[in-house]
Amino acid sequence: MSGYFILACVPLFGVIFQDFKSRQIYWFWPPLLFLLFFVQSVQEASSIEIVKNVAISTLFVVVNLMIVSLYFSLKEKKWINIFKQHFGLGDFLFFLAITPVFSPLNFVLFFVISLILIGLLHAILITFGQLAITTVPLAGWLSVLLVIALLLNAFLFNINPLNDDLLINYIYFGAHNRDNPFY
Repeated sequence: MSGYFILACVPLFGVIFQDFKSRQIYWFWPPLLFLLFFVQSVQEASSIEIVKNVAISTLFVVVNLMIVSLYFSLKEKKWINIFKQHFGLGDFLFFLAITPVFSPLNFVLFFVISLILIGLLHAILITFGQLAITTVPLAGWLSVLLVIALLLNAFLFNINPLNDDLLINYIYFGAHNRDNPFY
């Protein structure tokens, strides 16, 4: 486990604590996380590759937020700024902060799986009366899942999150194809 991951745990736990407690995070956590993750990633891959990964993942996040904004705008028949009512700026900055951690496909996979898990977990906690507030501490939950994912990868899987080859081979060859080298 790298020293950068251990250093990143401080701001990640800061985000978790603040987001669950006050529904806000300090503005300096996302840039600090981005810097730590970027430096770590550059040590594992070329800086040009990391910049490309960050750009593609950032574009993915921006397009998703534009679609969400368009959805709410069409639903309410007027332009809606999702950062005022539906989505926190800290959540957006947190998404950008973790872009250096993953290659684009792995980022999309983490993004989608995290949002599904967060939605389900939050709904379960509200249903069983464990949460009084109905808004989702997205950056806090994402921090929890990122810590879990990084710990699982460090101690169990040892997969390079900056490399899409494993995922591409799995998609290309299929899960149950005998030609799959990972079968």
